[in-house]
Amino acid sequence: MATETLDLKDETKYSRGVDVASIETELMKIIEGEVRWVYGTKALYATDASNYRQGPLGVVLPKTEE
Repeated sequence: MATETLDLKDETKYSRGVDVASIETELMKIIEGEVRWVYGTKALYATDASNYRQGPLGVVLPKTEE
């Protein structure tokens, strides 16, 4: 379960007002796997091969390909 709310330093105009707990509840109904909301995990997925950096709200780790 989400124990964090969206950290203000991670907030963007697109994430402002997002209810992370509701997102987690809905995701857990439809996926088999894990959803992580901790800063360290999110930081690992915040960059790719581009120069653009946008931190995710959370990270979904599916248990199966489906």
